[in-house]
Amino acid sequence: EVLPARADANPLVAWPGCEIRRYRGDLFALRPLPPPPIRTVLDWHGPVLNLPPPLGTLERGGMGPLDPLRVHFGLEGQRCRPRGAGHRRSLKKLFQEAGIPPWLRPYVPLVFAGEGLVAVAGVCSGTDAPGSGSEGIRWSGHPWAGLGCFR
Repeated sequence: EVLPARADANPLVAWPGCEIRRYRGDLFALRPLPPPPIRTVLDWHGPVLNLPPPLGTLERGGMGPLDPLRVHFGLEGQRCRPRGAGHRRSLKKLFQEAGIPPWLRPYVPLVFAGEGLVAVAGVCSGTDAPGSGSEGIRWSGHPWAGLGCFR
């Protein structure tokens, strides 16, 4: 089922304790994914934020006081301006450029300052919110660190 599926499909074969998925010609054998934290919104006031298990932690650097941030998951239609880029890019485009498989995208923390998306954890540190500490956001302890698609 996985190998002969259409090139643009996201095939999945699952049994207790394992899922086989395909993305860009590669096969992934993973533990079953937990339900994504889609409606979760977290307020982030300090340097470290514990995410819902098993998503690890976010940590931000920066000098001086840190502005409050909010973390969302699974929002579509958002845009972020990567550091050094002249224009904003859609989340879909950023995820594709980073090689993030579609089934992992709802788990990626989206960091907002006010109404603006300032960082996509492990993918894009934006430049739109001075004082947010978005330039130094690190995502650690998540179960997909070894896949090589997250920085």
